[in-house]
Amino acid sequence: MDGRVITPDELAQAQRFGDLVPVYKVDERTVVKTGDCVRLAEAEALKLVREKTTIPVPEVYNAYTDSDTGHVRIVMEFIEGDRLDDVWDKLDNDQKKEVIEQLRDFISQLREIKGSFIGSVDSTACEDQLFTDEIGGYGPYKDEESFNVGIATAVKRTLTGSWADTVTNMVMALRNHDIVMTHGAFHPRQECFVFQISRGTAISAKLPACPIFSNIFQPQFTIMTSSTSKSPVYSPPLTLPPPQTHKTTLIILHGRRSTAQKFAEPLLTHPVSPVSTVTSSTSSELSDSSKAFRDYFPHTKFVFPTAPLRRAVVFKRSLTHQWFDNWSLTQPELKQHLQIPGLRETSAYLHDLLRKEIEVVGAKNVVLMGLSQGCAASLIATLLWDGEAFGAAVGMCGYLPFRKGMAEAAEDARDGAEDPFEGSGDDEREDMLERDGEDAEGGETNFERAVEWLREELQASSEGGDDANKPLSMQSIPVFMGHGTEDEKVPCETGRLAAEFLSGIGVNVQWNEYEELGHWYSENMLRDVVTFLSGLKGWEDIVRVGK
Repeated sequence: MDGRVITPDELAQAQRFGDLVPVYKVDERTVVKTGDCVRLAEAEALKLVREKTTIPVPEVYNAYTDSDTGHVRIVMEFIEGDRLDDVWDKLDNDQKKEVIEQLRDFISQLREIKGSFIGSVDSTACEDQLFTDEIGGYGPYKDEESFNVGIATAVKRTLTGSWADTVTNMVMALRNHDIVMTHGAFHPRQECFVFQISRGTAISAKLPACPIFSNIFQPQFTIMTSSTSKSPVYSPPLTLPPPQTHKTTLIILHGRRSTAQKFAEPLLTHPVSPVSTVTSSTSSELSDSSKAFRDYFPHTKFVFPTAPLRRAVVFKRSLTHQWFDNWSLTQPELKQHLQIPGLRETSAYLHDLLRKEIEVVGAKNVVLMGLSQGCAASLIATLLWDGEAFGAAVGMCGYLPFRKGMAEAAEDARDGAEDPFEGSGDDEREDMLERDGEDAEGGETNFERAVEWLREELQASSEGGDDANKPLSMQSIPVFMGHGTEDEKVPCETGRLAAEFLSGIGVNVQWNEYEELGHWYSENMLRDVVTFLSGLKGWEDIVRVGK
């Protein structure tokens, strides 16, 4: 396709799209945009965006000036789909939010492309409703000051009166902005980029995504914008007060691409397998099998935080709710650097939530719990916690980021002493289980070395000061981890390695596997969570088991 030239006969027989700017469908794979207002700069912009971002724009096959008509012709890929303005009213709220989030990401990616001048990307003049070739040929400009003069000149040529003076004075006062790529006019006649939206229903959520595109993409020149660094925005958690006196708190994290609103109700109303309760030294009875998960916790406040929107590299940098970014769950060591900012920020956020609840009900009456990525974030936050040991950590279908790095750090720190992780690969965990209490020559335990390495890797400061005698919190925090053997997203072995590593550095971990269960919780897993929590000190008479 590269270098294709459209003949007059092909153009005459092509199907025309659009009214103001002629775009022709030449064949099933090709369209051509041509006319007296089309510029080669448009093709260069598309090529640059395709090269520098993950924004799905059409591939440009060729761009040239037709010798007979003098018109620029941009030959490019045809993408089948519906126009966004045609289908917008038919989309539900979730689908509209998906499109908006993708559009926000597209604009953010454009603004990450830095420029050394202000003009069209091929170093020709600016073109916009304000700047036109007929009036002076504005730009390109070497800096912000000359750009401001150009704007002021254009304003005074097209506007009169006090309003023109006001705008000119405002523009001339602008200083110290970055030069970035952006879009001058979002209008249906412009070029397109593709949105992917879910067309699935609650019954069949895995239907193929439908490409929706909007003809609104023609980034032709760079302009000024303020340079800002935005921290993730955490919305207020979904908080459900207990029906009876508040005595305990469960902070529960959803998985990637979910929210508190989506996650909370299915979990709280999910049925729980009958819970066995000891009634004497030799007998036991089963609790009411009709009870839902929440029914076991009449004195518990549930706190469901929502992960902020972050760019997911594996999803072409689209924005999604996630506690941290990561690349692969089957190969967790790949591109681990993606996890660092999110894990550091999420840990600090969870520590703040923990402290607030501990102030109300006491440390032993607060439990941190999570599913999938929420489990991973909870485990990291618990490892980094240096306050008073809270009640417990509960993980479902989860994993431990940087597990291998922590294990290797503990091994290397022995500085020539007998290897605490004798062997290699998965065999390392067997020897670790026997050596978690041994100190190296410097007096540090495996747990201390692992946490120190993790803190340095995440560049996470200690919130509890430099008190060398402070307790090792997670070694005093019991952990429950449950995992389905048929988990298709986070392999059961990945969760098992996390549990065995934590056990090996002195953490009290209860590990349960569930046959034929995929990447979710089940009645049996929730039963075991209830049983685990009812066995915590101070929770015995609070969790309603067999009552």
